[in-house]
Amino acid sequence: MVVRNLLTNATVTAGGTMVIGGIGAGIYRPLRFEGVSTVTSIIVSYLRNAFDAIEANVVPYENAVFDLSSMAPAFPSYVEATKSAAAGFEDLIRIFYTEGGTNKVILMPVFNVSAANGRFYNVAGTANLTDYADGMFNKLDFALTYNSPLTGKPFNNRIYYGQLIRTNTLYTRTIGGSTNTAIQNGTYWNVANPTNLQVMAQNGTSVWGYIRYATKYPYCGNVSRRVTLKWLNSYGLYDSMYFDSFRVEPVYQLNATGGNRILSYTVTLNTVVTPDNNLALYWLSRSQSVMGVFPIDTTQWAKVTIENPAAYNVQGGTLGRTVSFKCKFEIVEA
Repeated sequence: MVVRNLLTNATVTAGGTMVIGGIGAGIYRPLRFEGVSTVTSIIVSYLRNAFDAIEANVVPYENAVFDLSSMAPAFPSYVEATKSAAAGFEDLIRIFYTEGGTNKVILMPVFNVSAANGRFYNVAGTANLTDYADGMFNKLDFALTYNSPLTGKPFNNRIYYGQLIRTNTLYTRTIGGSTNTAIQNGTYWNVANPTNLQVMAQNGTSVWGYIRYATKYPYCGNVSRRVTLKWLNSYGLYDSMYFDSFRVEPVYQLNATGGNRILSYTVTLNTVVTPDNNLALYWLSRSQSVMGVFPIDTTQWAKVTIENPAAYNVQGGTLGRTVSFKCKFEIVEA
């Protein structure tokens, strides 16, 4: 049997290994099973940290297509698993099958993060790790301290990547520097006006990517007159954006005897699509993890759900037009 990655056209056969990358909500990872005339069974097994395995049976018929992201819900995503602390993960998809009466296996390393451009720790590269076209992350001018049960420990940026074994790590150094600092999966930075960093692979000897910052506009320095969003981008880090055009509406749970409770807030955000933010807004509309700070409470990161993700495609397909995102903000009320 031949297994083909329909995105890259790469193939693998019995005893081989194919590195897949990120899997998760909104990420399509299609495989096609070819040459299955003598295959009597196929079992796709998702293993984490060599302990737990979840299995799915696939009917062996010619050119069957299987989306590996359908296995992602079997274990918590790295975003959920690192809410309180960084950690190590060894995620592996194994395809067991019987062909001509012989048991065979194919291995596929993955990582459970909805980051289409995310990479494994050992894949060097010189990319800027933001979806902004100019290669610069938005520089956040504040750092919160409240540890929310909804969003976990506060942070301004965070990094997720693939590991072949749990002890694999990336490293950071100042751009042009030589001193490396090891960073585990889910390592976060919670610093106002952060400095630029160079991410290193291969035990700190090869460049993995760059984290550079600039203040993005529209910018308003008054936290009570703006909304801030941050979201998991396509590289497995967090982009962010300020919005100075917005509307906030409470969503109430009505009580016949009075004392109505606020369940959440509907926040409508408006921004102009530019050559710089175009792709960043696209990935915001698809992001697995979105958080925000708004004038109702500027001391905590709210859990945010984009309720009209198609708004970008419908309203903002042309540069210079305004896109309006309708967002559900959930916070811990005092």
